[in-house]
Amino acid sequence: MSEKEDKNYLISLQDFLKEVTATKEASRKFLIDVGIVNKKGKRTKEYKHLCIQ
Repeated sequence: MSEKEDKNYLISLQDFLKEVTATKEASRKFLIDVGIVNKKGKRTKEYKHLCIQ
């Protein structure tokens, strides 16, 4: 990647971070979508060992 591509990628990641952490609901939806927690808010089997709340 070129330096310009790196900067654009970093900006995209920062924008995404702002989006998924904007509200509690957005954060929860992200965690459900990637499979870290289920719809009840419980960690899935693969992530039971994590110390998250």
